Amino acid sequence: MPDRDTKTSGSTPSAPAQASNGPSAAGNDGAKEANEARTKDLLTPAGARSVIAALKPVMGGTRITSFTLFEEHARVEAPVAKNKNLYDVYAYRDGEATRERAGGTLAPGAKSVDLEKIDWDALPGLIRRADKELGVAEPTPPSPR
Repeated sequence: MPDRDTKTSGSTPSAPAQASNGPSAAGNDGAKEANEARTKDLLTPAGARSVIAALKPVMGGTRITSFTLFEEHARVEAPVAKNKNLYDVYAYRDGEATRERAGGTLAPGAKSVDLEKIDWDALPGLIRRADKELGVAEPTPPSPR
């Protein structure tokens, strides 16, 4: 499968996210979906939801100021619970979420978005649209930091 790390589902939110009309799966279907997503492409509704489920207890919630979702990992910036002027950086890789480091001070007026309010079922269509309309034949993966 080609490396699609240059495609993200989002970055610092600039427009309101679509609200979901409820959970995407109930009971065992949700657990099955999360388990399958750990071993597959995260650029799917199930993959995004598995990332959020893993990040939630580590971050202490689901509000973020930046969310970058790649095929095999994710990077998140989220406000610090005890000081909303600061943010921390989190990562998701191989089914595990971790706090990487303190991020710093949020820009004045920075907004946060709740990852659980996003309609992740729209993700495949958005990726197809970006592939078609942006016309990037051979994306260049980001260089490691």
